[in-house]
Amino acid sequence: MQYYRKYLTYIEIDVIIDISAYTEEQVEILQRVMKNKFKQYILISSASIYTEITESPAKEDDPTVENPAWSDYAKNKYLAEIRTIENSRLYNFKY
Repeated sequence: MQYYRKYLTYIEIDVIIDISAYTEEQVEILQRVMKNKFKQYILISSASIYTEITESPAKEDDPTVENPAWSDYAKNKYLAEIRTIENSRLYNFKY
């Protein structure tokens, strides 16, 4: 985490669009290091976290779960989303 702090200390931005986060630890590191330096965080997730897709594309408020059909990939993406929701309240950003 110190590595990221060193390079991101003086950066302030409006939006983070995270296209590479795969685990909750990865979103946690970026969100914690950038705390109070951004207003919105967009996590590019995966359709694998949705339990039942009735329409295409899936909607943000469709039910999500650690979908066992996709093994660890869906579980990790789901947990990254949950961590982002929790951190949005803790660090005061939109997601």
